Amino acid sequence: MELRYFQPVAEGDQLRAVIAEAFQALPPEPTVNQVVAWVNENKGMEVEPVSVGMQVRALGYRTERVFRDGKLWRVIQENS
Repeated sequence: MELRYFQPVAEGDQLRAVIAEAFQALPPEPTVNQVVAWVNENKGMEVEPVSVGMQVRALGYRTERVFRDGKLWRVIQENS
């Protein structure tokens, strides 16, 4: 027998609340991957980047692709 431990999956309203908390803890304009890493590390929940992208819109933010350090990143920005 092999024991496996699974992280709970965040969904819906719970995910939006966790993402809003991540925005307060992270520097301005975090990348989607930074939010995913923060949720995994600080909340012990598994979340997909696509889910973060969908939930940020419900919180009044948008994602935008920008080049930083020669790489393309999806950055989360407030709607203006």
